[in-house]
Amino acid sequence: MNKNNLFGKIFKKKNLKKINCCVGGEWFDYDAAIVKFPWIIQKNMLFVVSPDADGFYCAMLLTHFNQWKCVGFYNDRVLLLKDGVDEDDVVYIDVEMFDASKKSMGNHSLLPKTIKNFKEHIDESFSQCFNPNLIKGVTHGNYSKKFPYGTAHILLSVLSWNSNGEMSEFLNTPQKAVTFAYADGMLKTGLKYPENSLEWFKYLRFTDEWNPLRKLYELSYMDLIEGSVQLHNTIHEYDTNKQRGDKLSVTSKGKIHACYQKENGLYAIKEDNKGGIIAYLKKIYGIFDLEYCEDQWDCWDNLSMIEYEKKETGTSNKNFQEMFLENPISYAATSTATLSYTVRRN
Repeated sequence: MNKNNLFGKIFKKKNLKKINCCVGGEWFDYDAAIVKFPWIIQKNMLFVVSPDADGFYCAMLLTHFNQWKCVGFYNDRVLLLKDGVDEDDVVYIDVEMFDASKKSMGNHSLLPKTIKNFKEHIDESFSQCFNPNLIKGVTHGNYSKKFPYGTAHILLSVLSWNSNGEMSEFLNTPQKAVTFAYADGMLKTGLKYPENSLEWFKYLRFTDEWNPLRKLYELSYMDLIEGSVQLHNTIHEYDTNKQRGDKLSVTSKGKIHACYQKENGLYAIKEDNKGGIIAYLKKIYGIFDLEYCEDQWDCWDNLSMIEYEKKETGTSNKNFQEMFLENPISYAATSTATLSYTVRRN
């Protein structure tokens, strides 16, 4: 190991052995997860994605390795979906849908402090939701123990496990490793909350030989600095119309922002926003030696739109109970004190 390897020093194997996983067994059972959520490895699925860096990295993996097609965006205030596609016929990526008829995958904290009174309702409504916190049983009472990384990181691990080692070199350069670790602030979180990060590193087997994320263990301090600067410049190279290069602002303060209504009543992403995001996606695909394919991104025009109402409340069991009475379509505890949820408009 490089003596300047700051990240490797924090996540070195002798430290991993000291961490005891709190719930769910010593190791994450990838085979069991794939059995429960077989759609995650199926080919040619339609999906909707959260329009930020973590969501776009997930989309890159799914379009390339699973040949999925992106047909819309969801951001907890609005669903933009290709006209003619049913909202129950897509997989929602980087968001958790509280609906047994909808498949979804995310990384947020979802379980109330005491789950006994809600367990049946939660188990049923999240029966098609792939979320590491649900699988490990992390409640909001242990918020500091929640999954600390991005949806893209658990997704890459699942796909890598299923590939029988064929994807083990996916992050075979420092630039690739640093770029992928950017999703949901993986490196920053790892350094700020090392104990919880170590626990999840062990639980999810990120340092195993088959897992591309083991390459983080080999990064030097200068790799992190140089890679972060390079990625920062890449992101802002594609900024457009007050929009960061790695995000698509489909709403701004609850109002439609990056869409416009066409004469036929459907919606389309504005040309400058669309151009900026596509250019950014092509750049990110290129960093990983992948090819952006236009026919896998059928999400820019002829979109239907469903507007929702976003609400926030506290995180007590009473707050969860009151939220459940409103039949949320998605929710997440976004901090120790904030429960954010989405309901259909009356």
